[in-house]
Amino acid sequence: DNEKFEDQDCIVTGWGLTNSVEDNGVGGLPQYLMQAKLRTLSNTECRNRWDSSYIYDENICAGGKGLASSCNGDSGGPLVCKKGNSDLETERYVLVGVVSWGQRGCGLNRLPSVFARVSSVLGWINEVTAEGFEGYDANRNKVPIFNPEPVPSVAPTIGCVKERKFSKN
Repeated sequence: DNEKFEDQDCIVTGWGLTNSVEDNGVGGLPQYLMQAKLRTLSNTECRNRWDSSYIYDENICAGGKGLASSCNGDSGGPLVCKKGNSDLETERYVLVGVVSWGQRGCGLNRLPSVFARVSSVLGWINEVTAEGFEGYDANRNKVPIFNPEPVPSVAPTIGCVKERKFSKN
C-alpha cells in the first residue's frame, strides 16, 4: 500500500519513558501501556522541522505540535492510522509505522517522532511470511485464534508523553 498517511491523526502505543508525575516523574517507566494521538506530516515538513537530511522516503513522521511523542523504550512499537470508510463499515486501523527515533527529552522540544514506514518494506514482509517462505510448515505455523478481552477505557494521564494507559494484566 503506497498511501502516504499525511496530515492524519494516528495512534502510537508503548512502554517507553514518560514525563508523568504518576510514573515517578521525568524519565519514569509507565505502570500501564501508554498511547498518544499524533498527527502525521509530510517528509518534507519533517525534514524542515528537524533541519535534517536523515528523514528518508522509508520514514513517516508524526507529532511535534505538543508534548505527546514516542520516547526511549517505545522503539519497535506501532503507529496505527485509520483507513477505509466508516459508512461502508470498511474502516479499520492499519500499521503504518514502527517507532524508530526522536528527540532527546521526548516531546519537550516539540519535534516530530520518526517511524519506519511499513509500506516501504511490505514486499519483504510478504516474502518472509508467505506460505512459500523456507521453513514454513502449514501445520506448525498456524496462527491461533485469539479473542482478547475488551480494554477498559481510563482517564488520560497527567504526563506529557502519552495520553492513555492500559493495564499490563
